Amino acid sequence: MLPPIIIQIALIVFIAFIGGYIANKLGVSVLLGYILAGLAIGFTINGGVIDGKILNSFSEVGIALLLFSLGLDFKIEHLKQLGFKIILGVLCQVGIVLVFGFFLFPALFNISYLEALFISGALSVASTAVVGKILYDRGLLNSVFGELALGWLIIQDLLVLPLLLFLDVSYKVINSSNFSLFGVVVFPVLKIGLVLYLALILGRKTLPFIFKYLAFGGNRELLLLGSFSFAIIFAYISNILGVSFALGAFLAGLALSGAVVNHEISALIRPIKDLFSLFFYLYIGILASWQFNTGSFYTGLVIFFISSLIKVLAVFFISKKIGFHGKIAFYTALALFGVGEFSFVIGKIGQDLGVISENMFTALTFCTVFSLVATPFVVSSAHKLLIFIKINTPKKILEKFKGADFYKSYPVIIDNSISDHIIIVGFGRVGREIASILDYAKKKFVVIDYNYKNLKDLRSKGKPFVYGDAVNEEILISAGIHRCKAIVIAIPDVKDSEIILDHCLKLNPDAKFIARAHKDIDAARLKVRGVSAVIEPEFEASLMLVRHALYSLEMTIEEIETFLAKARRGYRF
Repeated sequence: MLPPIIIQIALIVFIAFIGGYIANKLGVSVLLGYILAGLAIGFTINGGVIDGKILNSFSEVGIALLLFSLGLDFKIEHLKQLGFKIILGVLCQVGIVLVFGFFLFPALFNISYLEALFISGALSVASTAVVGKILYDRGLLNSVFGELALGWLIIQDLLVLPLLLFLDVSYKVINSSNFSLFGVVVFPVLKIGLVLYLALILGRKTLPFIFKYLAFGGNRELLLLGSFSFAIIFAYISNILGVSFALGAFLAGLALSGAVVNHEISALIRPIKDLFSLFFYLYIGILASWQFNTGSFYTGLVIFFISSLIKVLAVFFISKKIGFHGKIAFYTALALFGVGEFSFVIGKIGQDLGVISENMFTALTFCTVFSLVATPFVVSSAHKLLIFIKINTPKKILEKFKGADFYKSYPVIIDNSISDHIIIVGFGRVGREIASILDYAKKKFVVIDYNYKNLKDLRSKGKPFVYGDAVNEEILISAGIHRCKAIVIAIPDVKDSEIILDHCLKLNPDAKFIARAHKDIDAARLKVRGVSAVIEPEFEASLMLVRHALYSLEMTIEEIETFLAKARRGYRF
């Protein structure tokens, strides 16, 4: 007879698999599937069948491994690449959510200021996993908006640690009967500093050698076991020293982040992290179902709408303030409106400390479920929503809110005599290479982009460009659309490409149109609309890879090129 715990784990994992499979088929995050599976378990199976203590223990390990992975991937270089302005912008956004929640939630929900602070902290960060997957699936990771959104999410993830420290210190300050600056604030910080120092010493002196030896020994199982055991043991020792188990796991990951094999460790630990994280999300769903009441459901709905509105406005205006075009700011704000996995971590810690009540934790759970459901639909509808706002909002109102660049451009004066040139829409990595080659060939071109930072190099060289969004006709006219020979649409967003193409066909139907697309269906849509040539980066990359592979088989260059030409002609587009 199998022990009951084995049967419980098998049943839970199977139900989680069903929930994740359904969520994946519906095009939403599998995390949502796990939470809904937990809700299903909680509503259909009573607490006598499912042992909450076992699930809680497994979920603690899941939280620890989430933070361990975050510590493994931590690189100070990431912050340097993102720039001071974006880091300051994220700090402002998190601070705005904390301040609004701190003063607003006690009045709305009759809770303490400390509880409001913890809930606001949980609401201040979005889901890197969910938003990152959406951007990847839509081929937007390399777009200006995608890079800004992903950078914003990375900084939010890195802020989880200081946010947890801030909330922990706030809890101790408020709940200390005999307040002592040293005992309540300084001593806990010193303990964390001691554990951090220990982690850094191990990371510099001992661990890199040990794990490099394990990796070069060729036994991946030993490397995996060593990494997992180190994370749990270090987190346990940290907990004994007065640092939370989850924070200790983060510091364990930080200790290994400098090792040569940290990426290998991250890849090996991921399946285990995903498994234990599954228990964490299931446990959240089960708790929500056991503690379910209509009041918490509606409270979660209210929190969802309030936090979404605050975050969208905060991200939009901050992005505008640090120099991004209104369109980029708008898309980024919609992508970051939700909450994510670390919101659960903060909420769970708050509940364990007795700060967040069962009803508010359940409300926070439902808020997160609403967010995970809505995020894919909101991001995919961002363009339509932007068009709706532009059509139905008077320009004067947008200008008052510094949204003038929805309508206006700030071009370098284009000489009316310029003709027979090429217009390049988008000056990211692809557009930059196109411009460089055209410049080398001494051919005339004009660049259109709404990321002014990308255009600084052109401005310093005196090359013609137009700052603005090419979906607006006046931007294309400013770039000399009537007199150009060709338009190269180098942006990855197919919806924008279709709108630009429609304008171009109306303004200059004799010009050649070249566009890029990441999916077959997108390439087909552009081709039907009249694009002269559609370039699919993945297909072109496959041809280059095959060219080198065939060359290694000692085929002649003529044979290879003939074969690739046939392959290209046989391609659908």
